[in-house]
Amino acid sequence: MISDLDLRHLLRRTEFVARPSRIAELSGRTREQVVDDILDFSRNPSDSVDPDRTTLGDGRSEITLPSLLLWWMRRMTTVPRPLHERLTFFWHGHFTSEYEKVSSGDLMLAQNRMFRAGAIGGYRELAQSMAIDPAMLRYLDNAKNFKASPNQNFARELMELFLLGIGNFTESDVEAMARAWTGHSIDANTRRYVFRGSLHDYGNKTMFGVTRAWDGPEAIDHILRDSAELKSKAARWIARKMWEHFAHPTPSAAIETELAEVLIGSGMSVRALAKAILMHDEFYSTTARRGLVRTPVELVASTAIVAGVDVSRVMVSGLEAMGQVPFEPPNVSGWRNNSYWINTSAWNARLNLAGVAAKLMRESGAFNVFGSLSPARGVERAAEIAGCGPLSSNTVSSLIALVEAERRLAAPGGSIETQSLLAAVLASPEFNLS
Repeated sequence: MISDLDLRHLLRRTEFVARPSRIAELSGRTREQVVDDILDFSRNPSDSVDPDRTTLGDGRSEITLPSLLLWWMRRMTTVPRPLHERLTFFWHGHFTSEYEKVSSGDLMLAQNRMFRAGAIGGYRELAQSMAIDPAMLRYLDNAKNFKASPNQNFARELMELFLLGIGNFTESDVEAMARAWTGHSIDANTRRYVFRGSLHDYGNKTMFGVTRAWDGPEAIDHILRDSAELKSKAARWIARKMWEHFAHPTPSAAIETELAEVLIGSGMSVRALAKAILMHDEFYSTTARRGLVRTPVELVASTAIVAGVDVSRVMVSGLEAMGQVPFEPPNVSGWRNNSYWINTSAWNARLNLAGVAAKLMRESGAFNVFGSLSPARGVERAAEIAGCGPLSSNTVSSLIALVEAERRLAAPGGSIETQSLLAAVLASPEFNLS
C-alpha cells in the first residue's frame, strides 16, 4: 500500500495540494491504483464553455488575455483530476506560443484545447497537431514560409526545443526542414490551417542523411516513428523534460534511458511515460521531495485551493509579479524551474500572495480554530490546513515563536494570530516546495 507521506507527495505534484478528501479516498490503495486514479481524466468536465468575450470598438468579439487566463486558472483549481491541467500546462511550456505575437485569444484557446485533448495520448500525434496549429503557425512564422523565401524559425525550434535537442541535428537539416514545411500556412479568412501547394518546395532535400522530396509532417514521422536512432533521441529528450517538470531537475542517465524505453515500447504513449514517472521509486526519494520550487502558476493554484476561494481573488496578487503568466512565456524555450523563481522581487510577490490569502481565510471564519490549541499544536494544525509536507525543525521553531509573540499581545486564537500564522505557513519554504 502507498504510504501516507508518499501519497501526500504524489498529490502535491499532480493535483497542486494534498486535499483531505483525496487522501481519505486514496489511502489504503497500492501506488499503481492511486496513479491510475490520478490519471483518470474521464472524471473531468469538458472544456467546451468559452472564456468571457469582450466586444471591441469595431464590434468584433474577442477573447482577451485576462479572460483566457482566468478561465484556465479556474479550471486548474476546480476539476476533479487536476493532473490533466498540469499536463496541459506542461505542453504549453514545451510547444510554446505567445498571446502577444499570435494576437488572437481564439487561436490561443484552440491551441490550449488541443494540448488538453492530447495531454496523455500519442506523442507523435500531438507533435503533428501542434505543427499545423494556427497559433503555432503564427508564432514561429511558418505561415510565412514559402518556397521562394524559406523561413527557418519553426524548423529550427522544432528540432532544437521541441523534438531532439541541441547536438542532434545540423544546419543542413534546418535548411531542409524549413523547405519541407513551406506552404503549410493559415487561411486569412477562416484562420484555419491550409496547405498551399503552389508555395511548397517539392524538390529533393537531404535531411538526417536521407535524400528525398521531404514534406513537413513526413519529417516528424521520420523522427518519432520511422528512424530508430532519432526516435530514441527524441524519447530521451521529452522523457528528461517531463521528469524535470514533475520529479526533480537532475535525472540520471539510467532514469532517462529507462523512461525513454517505456515511451518507445508503448508506441510513444504519453500516458505510459507519465505513469512510469509517477510509479518510479526515485520520484518518492528525498531528492525528489525537496527537488522542485512551486512555479507561480502552481503556487497561485495551490494557495487558492487551500484558502477555499475563487482563484481570481488571489491571482491578481501574484502571477505577473512572480514572473509567470500563462499564454505569455518569456521566449520560445518556455519557463525554467527552481532557482529561476527565487529572487527578491519574486519572493516579495510570494509573500504578498500569502498575506492576501491569509486575510481571506481569516475573514471567512472557517479557519479560526487556534484558540484552544497550544502553540505547537496550532502550528501543526496550520501546516495540515496548508497541505504542505512535514515542516523542518527550524520552521516549526520560528512559527511557534510567532504564535507565542502574538499571544503575549492578545488572547490566544485571535484574528491577528490566525492571520499571521496562516500567512507564515503559506510563505514557508515547505509550502513553496511542490
